[in-house]
Amino acid sequence: MNKGLHSQTGHKLIESDRIVERPVFDHDGAPIGKIRCLLINRLSGQVECVVVHSHGIFGIGAHEYELPWSVLSYDTRLPGYRASLRKAQITAENSTYLTRSENLT
Repeated sequence: MNKGLHSQTGHKLIESDRIVERPVFDHDGAPIGKIRCLLINRLSGQVECVVVHSHGIFGIGAHEYELPWSVLSYDTRLPGYRASLRKAQITAENSTYLTRSENLT
């Protein structure tokens, strides 16, 4: 495969290594964390979610959030992806976006 072809701006395909470690921001531009991995549906082959890692302060309070791929869009004004959600929705203690390890098997 010609790696250069898929790396070009404007191409409809993107390599996964160009997504992993990209920053994620909330609806208002507040940083949430970085994409740790993509979760791909085994049957359809489609990306369904991303796991976003938030480091916390000195590693304390670190969390991972599982966000649907559909709530993210690449924002050329930011150095990464913008979620259509607000940070409070994602990081709340009872958030449905906290990573559930049973989804990662």
